[in-house]
Formats: sequence, structure tokens, C-alpha cells
Amino acid sequence: CGAAARTNWHVASTGSDITGSGTLASPLSSIQTAINAATVGDTVSVAAGTYTENLVFGGKNLSLIGADSSNTIIDGDSVSQVINLKNGEDSTTVIKNFTLRNGIGWENNGSAILMGGGDYAGSPGPKLENLCITQNSFSTGGNAITSFGSTFSLKNSRIINNYGRSLSIQGTQSSTIDNVLITGNGKGVEINGGAAPVFTNVTISNHVGEINYVVFIQSSTPTFKNTLIVGNKHGIFTENNGSLTMINSTIVSNAGRPLEFVRSGSGTIINSIIYHNTNPVIVLDDDVQSSVYFSHSNIEGGQSSIYNDDGGTLSWGNGNISSYPVFADTANGDYTLADTSPCISAGASSVTIGGTTYTAPTTDLAGNARPS
Repeated sequence: CGAAARTNWHVASTGSDITGSGTLASPLSSIQTAINAATVGDTVSVAAGTYTENLVFGGKNLSLIGADSSNTIIDGDSVSQVINLKNGEDSTTVIKNFTLRNGIGWENNGSAILMGGGDYAGSPGPKLENLCITQNSFSTGGNAITSFGSTFSLKNSRIINNYGRSLSIQGTQSSTIDNVLITGNGKGVEINGGAAPVFTNVTISNHVGEINYVVFIQSSTPTFKNTLIVGNKHGIFTENNGSLTMINSTIVSNAGRPLEFVRSGSGTIINSIIYHNTNPVIVLDDDVQSSVYFSHSNIEGGQSSIYNDDGGTLSWGNGNISSYPVFADTANGDYTLADTSPCISAGASSVTIGGTTYTAPTTDLAGNARPS
């Protein structure tokens, strides 16, 4: 591209890969050209515009920064993933301020972003921030974002209106998902293979695909804090020694079961609301015992709403209630608590169970002080 060595590479739709040097005054025209020219630690700055590309970082730890997710678009053109990060890119890799659309995945791979796998499973992964991930699809099975054992962070982002699963987190990792809207996708969130991600300030809503449960947990230990699960077919399914921790969260207005634990699946539910689901029954089922612990939570129907088959263990701790929660404005999607809600002052700042102390967030999903 005729560019001199530098640490900040500029890309614009009006630039040129032939005559451009990668400066602000003389930008390149394609993001991949800038990635190829960059060295580890460099920044690629992308001006507002639409770029039809399928990016491969090739193991380079770079910062890829768009102008804003509202106006800087990377379009995969239904060829492959929009961004491939399968070569050991670590937490010094940053992708920020983009819309990623029209990627395609297959065989459980990511259509928008693919991370980790192979020798890089269990390693630190990229930082993803202020992204809109939308209109991605799959052929024989895929997800908008797939991480094979790469401990990534996703913050201040939206995963909306994708054809396949929204998010697949697989293998040993402790990724963080913070302030993310996941809505209108064909399938929900899959967590398996020993993963221990933490979801904070997340809404998972309005999934329309054939897979019933919007969160599927297998042999993993995720934590959900300040999470709203609303308007889906079913809620959370946990199996095969998977263990769900849910704190200050709400499962409401879903068409089916809010929670199901099978084949030694377990759950710890604290300061949470499970109410107004079409099928309010919480299930402990199958031929291998499962268990669940409730504390300071509002459960529609109380203990009578729990179907316990095959001798599962139900632990009904302190402070549980079964009163209509009184949300602020459900007609307009506002599931914060009204001033008259019986849930106000019903939560606990911390709960100790079996020697483990669980601490509640100090604010709720809307930023209100909690517990209060």
C-alpha cells in the first residue's frame, strides 16, 4: 500500500490501498490492508462508512476502532465470519465502535465474531465494546459470536436480530458480558464445556427460534447478575453438572418454564424474581438428582410451583416471598420495581450458603440503589 511505518493506521471509504499511506490525510480504503500493514500494538482507526470485508487478524494484537457503531459498518457479505480471531489474539486486542452484519457461520462457528479454539483455548481473549451485531446467519449451525475457550469481554453492546444463536461460550474460560442487550435472535445463549462467564446488566428477550430455552447451560458455572429474561419461549435450562448462579435478576413473561434443572444440574437463586410466566413451574427432573437453592426471592406460587421428580433437592432459604412483584410499566417494557412493590426491601446485601458468600450488586439494571 506504499505506507511508511507507523503505529496508527487510518482507513476511510474515500481512501486508497494503492496510493494511501495510512495517515489521516492519506487513508487506506480497506481495513484488512491496514491490519496486514500493522504490527502488534498498533491501532487501526476506521472512519464512518460501510466496509464489505471478512477480517482475519492472524494473531496480531491490535486495536480496531470505528467512529461509532451507528455509522461504521463492517459487512461480511454472507461469505464468512465478519471478524476471525482464532489465532491467539489476547486481551490487548480491542474491537470497538462498529456494526457487524451479514456474516455467516457454520458447524457451530461464529458468524460475526469467532474467537479461540485449538491451542488457544483457555487463554485471555479480546475486548469487544460498543458493538451492534445484527443480521448475521448460519448455514449448518452457527452463532453470532462464538468463543472456543477464549476469555473475552463484551461491553456496552447489542446482539439483535440474528438468524442463529446469539452467543456461544464454550470451554474453560471466565468471560464477562456487561451492559448488553440480546434480543430478537433465532436462538439464545449457549454455555458449555466448563465455562464460567459472568453476565451483568444484561437483557435477553424476544427470541423466536425453534430452540425452546433462551439460555442453555451444560457442564458450566455461569453467573447472572442484574439480568432480565423476558418474552422468550422458556427461560434457563441447566444440565450435566452445570451450576447456575442468579443474583438480582428477573425471569418474567416467558411462554414456558422459567427454570429447569436435569441430570445433576443445580442452581443458586438470590434476590431474584420469577413471575408471570405462562408455565410458572420450575422443574427438577430426570433420573439423576438435581438441586436448587432459593433465598430472598419472589417465586410465583412459592414452593408449590416447583416440580420435583426423582428426588431432587430443593432448599428454601430465608426471605422468599410469592407476591405479585408490581413492576413499573410492563406494557412499555419497563420491569423496574414500582414504589409499591413487595420486593423493595426484601433483598439481602449478601447471603452465605455452604461457606460461600454471594454479594448482591449495589445497583439494579436501571441504576437504582439495591438492595432496598
